[in-house]
Amino acid sequence: LIITEKIILTISSNFFGESKLEFMMLILVDELALNLRNGVAHGLSQLGNFNEVTANNVLYLFFMLLQFRLDEL
Repeated sequence: LIITEKIILTISSNFFGESKLEFMMLILVDELALNLRNGVAHGLSQLGNFNEVTANNVLYLFFMLLQFRLDEL
């Protein structure tokens, strides 16, 4: 990881905690999991990938991110 990524991971880990950060990584960037960030950003996702399970995970991530405030760092 580059230094910027390490800093972001450290801040995120301190704010969200290890389990929530791991969940975020699994949903967004883990190649063995949903990998939504890469699939959507690069146009690799098939229409069948967008289902109720994916929608629930995205909503959960959204609500997690609503808790994140820069002034709390």
